[in-house]
Amino acid sequence: QCPECHMDLVPVEEGKPGERMDMEGQSEEEGEVQQWTCGMHPAIRSEEPGKCPICNMDLIPVESSESGSLRIPQERLREAGIESEEVAYLALTREIATSGRIDYDERRVKYVASRISGRVERLYADFVGIDVTRGEPLLQIYSPDLITTLEELKQALEISRQNGGADSHVGALAEAARSRLLLWGLSKEDIADALGAGADAYQLTIRSPIAGTVIEKHAVEGKYVKQGDNLYVVADLSVVWLIADVFEEDIGRINIGDEVVATTRAFPNRTFHGNVAFIDPYVDEHTRSVRVRMEIQNPELNLKPGMFVEARIEVPVNRYAKGLWTCPMHPDFESRTPGECPDCGMYLEEVPPGGVLALSSSAVVFWGEIPVVYVERAPAEFEPRRVEIDPAAILADNSQAYYPVLAGLMRGDRVVTDGSFLISCQAKLTGTAASAYGGALKVEPTQGKR
Repeated sequence: QCPECHMDLVPVEEGKPGERMDMEGQSEEEGEVQQWTCGMHPAIRSEEPGKCPICNMDLIPVESSESGSLRIPQERLREAGIESEEVAYLALTREIATSGRIDYDERRVKYVASRISGRVERLYADFVGIDVTRGEPLLQIYSPDLITTLEELKQALEISRQNGGADSHVGALAEAARSRLLLWGLSKEDIADALGAGADAYQLTIRSPIAGTVIEKHAVEGKYVKQGDNLYVVADLSVVWLIADVFEEDIGRINIGDEVVATTRAFPNRTFHGNVAFIDPYVDEHTRSVRVRMEIQNPELNLKPGMFVEARIEVPVNRYAKGLWTCPMHPDFESRTPGECPDCGMYLEEVPPGGVLALSSSAVVFWGEIPVVYVERAPAEFEPRRVEIDPAAILADNSQAYYPVLAGLMRGDRVVTDGSFLISCQAKLTGTAASAYGGALKVEPTQGKR
């Protein structure tokens, strides 16, 4: 077995007749002439030598080698701007596009109700849309019940002071009156101020329970209210909900906590970020979609409830944060513990957090429906290799498109990224034909980039 990758060693036959040495000193069978082609019209193929039916040039042989690799002179590579990079584990994401509307976060909406009956004497928050802070006065209420309770507390405290606190019954009456005031919403400081100012001048002040915006107002100055009547509705808009519909075929990829990027026409140059907070447990039978609720950060209050927005849900291709091992030769195999690959026996490698074996989308050339990449076996020597890939995903750092690799490559393989299409064209011409038709790679460096 190989001491590095733990794979079984395979036999190598040396000194076979008809072999030639490559640029690294390894043997390679000489190619056999199987077809003839035209250097100017490589689409022309013939099993016998002759003349090109288009330009009347002599046909030249096309040599095929068992290795299937392609060699290109270094100067041609520089002229064409051929570049390669290593296949590596990358943190890729896929974007699911959707649209929806902004709504209030129900957990950040507070109803302000009256805890006592009385008359509204003064309004501080006197219109809908005003911003208030936590503890800011909203209105004042004059209540006879409040005055009666304050008077009872004052008398009980006075009798207790005169008796030196010996009468426990009077102390119980004082504590009962104080508890009733606290239940009505008065603080200890409010009670102390009321006892010092006198009951006739005291009015109950109702304050905002949170910092936010008044979205409903039912209180009217001079109007009598009963205990439990709703006076205000205050909403914190620093975090809002984005309610969107996601198609049924995409809902299986989304998890709670996935990142969301939202945009709106009102602020075309701004992006708003958040996370998926809840996924409805049922599918709408008419639209075949699932409603998804997302929390969007809105510190500057730019997003307004009812506003239409577009969103992109960023779904990680590999959600494993840690503790995942995979085979370099079979990246689709995954294990929670280190060990050996059940298919080839190689030692499993630990996958970086969120990483998946990936290669640049520019490296893939499709032969019909078959994805092929060109692996750099040695300097200036390239081998076409069929790969199995998943749909393209985005690298989070630079938004570049990559294909997750399922089979055909392993970490560390160098593949052509810029100029793979030119190499694919040159691969149609091998041996003498490639030499005659070398113009396929004679382009300016700026034109060699895809």
